[in-house]
Amino acid sequence: MNIQQLIAYPQGTTEPITYPTGEVVLDLFKDEPIPLVLNVDDFTNVAEADASYSKSFEIPGTKKNNLFFNHIYDITSDSNFNPHKKTKIIVKEGSIDTFTGYLQLNEIVNKNGAITYDITLYSEAVNLKDILSERIFRDLDLSELNHNYSESNIINSWTGNLTLDNTLPANSFAGTGTTTDVLKYPFIRWNNGSYVNGQTIRVRVLTDVFRAFVNVKYIIKNIFRDIGYSFSSVFINSTEFSNLYIDFNQETTPSSGKFYATDVNVSGTYGSVWSKLDYSTINNDTSTLDGADYYDLVTEEFTANQDFQRVKIDLGWAAINNSSGASVSVSVRQATEDSITGLITYTTLVNGLNIPHNPSSYSTLSYSGAWDYLDNGDKIWVEFKSVGGSVSLYDYNTTGTYAAYTFTKFYVQNNKTILDNILAEFKGDINQWDFLKSFIDMFKLVIIQDIDNPNNLIIEPFKDWIDSGSTHDITNKINDSNIEFSVITGLSKYLLFKLKQDSKDWITENHDNPDLWKYSHNESNEIDIFDNNQDIIESKLLSSTFSTPHFGLDIISPQIFNNDSNSFNNELRMLSDNGVVNSSSDLWIKAATGWTAYNTYLKFSMLSEYPITFSTNSYNFGVVDYGLGGAVVNSLYNTYWLKYIDEIYHKDTRIVRLEAYITSKDISTMKFNDIILIKNKKFRLHKIEYRAGAMSKLELITIKDL
Repeated sequence: MNIQQLIAYPQGTTEPITYPTGEVVLDLFKDEPIPLVLNVDDFTNVAEADASYSKSFEIPGTKKNNLFFNHIYDITSDSNFNPHKKTKIIVKEGSIDTFTGYLQLNEIVNKNGAITYDITLYSEAVNLKDILSERIFRDLDLSELNHNYSESNIINSWTGNLTLDNTLPANSFAGTGTTTDVLKYPFIRWNNGSYVNGQTIRVRVLTDVFRAFVNVKYIIKNIFRDIGYSFSSVFINSTEFSNLYIDFNQETTPSSGKFYATDVNVSGTYGSVWSKLDYSTINNDTSTLDGADYYDLVTEEFTANQDFQRVKIDLGWAAINNSSGASVSVSVRQATEDSITGLITYTTLVNGLNIPHNPSSYSTLSYSGAWDYLDNGDKIWVEFKSVGGSVSLYDYNTTGTYAAYTFTKFYVQNNKTILDNILAEFKGDINQWDFLKSFIDMFKLVIIQDIDNPNNLIIEPFKDWIDSGSTHDITNKINDSNIEFSVITGLSKYLLFKLKQDSKDWITENHDNPDLWKYSHNESNEIDIFDNNQDIIESKLLSSTFSTPHFGLDIISPQIFNNDSNSFNNELRMLSDNGVVNSSSDLWIKAATGWTAYNTYLKFSMLSEYPITFSTNSYNFGVVDYGLGGAVVNSLYNTYWLKYIDEIYHKDTRIVRLEAYITSKDISTMKFNDIILIKNKKFRLHKIEYRAGAMSKLELITIKDL
């Protein structure tokens, strides 16, 4: 038998631990092995579980041990050993490390001069829940994805060629160069802003259907890097998972500000013919833009200088003077000129405001407009007329504040998409642990530490991980004279698997069967004795999304809007990139080059592929007939949870407790997804209480069909 050693490192020793580096081999009581406890939960639930540990045990107060603990037993001395700090340790048998972690000093006993130290060993398990629960999406730096929000970039994103503002840094997970495929703009119906004209869908405002979706794997990689960890995962790196995106539903235009056209020409009068206001000064209310770049004081016109520019007009007329001899009626309208067609359209802002005759006083007028969208070269201006007599406009107080002027105020927002600004809004409050946990619950993920690299985590679905281990025959190592069997506890009569319900979603509120809308799965177990009536497994953040042909045409799109048919701060959505698909209908987009027709679009859905085939996976828990080609049976439950539930709830599943002579070599090679073979019967490991050189206690699980 190899001699067991407890190797301790002085407090303050930096990582990584290597051997030898000035460590101390602590003395142990002879013939008293260190009682290590290894539990399967600590391996399959690294994300949340407590560390593996030893049972508390005593070591003697030898000269070497007393020096290591700096004579902390002596209450008259000022020891520099801090029992509240971690002391790094390794348990060795021969050349094999059977345990790595830290030592906790529990108690010192001085009995007639004989010193003993009561200690416990703990492994350094990674607790992602504790780390990530303190972090939100706003802590992520996604500025490398900043780009212009334009028709061309939207179309380019469909094929993974979104053009970014800057070259991606060398360590980016978004690719290389100045383009990326981790941000895309699929066709999503966010409101009723688009409209149908025959067999065409016309989109005048891009945000009606195109909003940013960011790749899930890209987000997860950034989360792990920010906390100093990496991961290895065949599943997450698969093509299917790599096609998953989450919505960043926020139309944001950070280059924004406002300015005033003011100092009205007092010599001008306005009569019954529509006339432009005659201003002489531009006043910039913010430093983020220069109004002179937009407004021409000669033509009195505002000209957009880029595509998809967002503009809103407010009016503040401080002094309208009517000296015409009778009351007059004043009306105001906005003119919008399309730079491609030259077509001018008019929108009434104020209709028939009565201005009484009173030469010695002034009337006022105010108006707050709605946002409009202009493309590069489009123009807007304001006109008004006075019916029944002419009026004059004055600046009420030329030395006062802006509010005292007769002005037209222009709010301008440009078409830059900056993800950090999006995260400054409601999406930024998403908790990073809740985000990761949603995927753990959806795909029944197992997270374990990499033996060769503690800062790297291995992440795989339970169904793939559990049967990928080795086989160990311990028939000749067990004590078969004392074997205990017990049933599985903690079972529930009913299990409900579901995604989070989005209470504001129109489909959720108006669907005939709300339970079906959640696409949940209800499992009724054939047991009469149970510990809980119902257990609910719910994705904490992600909601289901309904897809349907857009306005009855063959463009099939997700529907995310509320009862007013408007966009809203929706719950997070995860959809799969089904690629660019053809349509017999035309999608017309209005941009700088006029109306452009497309007979293709980027399709996202809650299915892994489209059209539906036998191998199509659904990202709802329940089996659903989507009306797009038949029911999809490969639901989240059937694909990722069925095997686990089937095994746990099977009538022959048992916990088996026995003793076996397990060596350090066994411990170094056994994994908790290995199969343990005893007399040709197969088991899975659940817990090991390891005792070097003695019989160890094992908990095994019998599994049907293993």
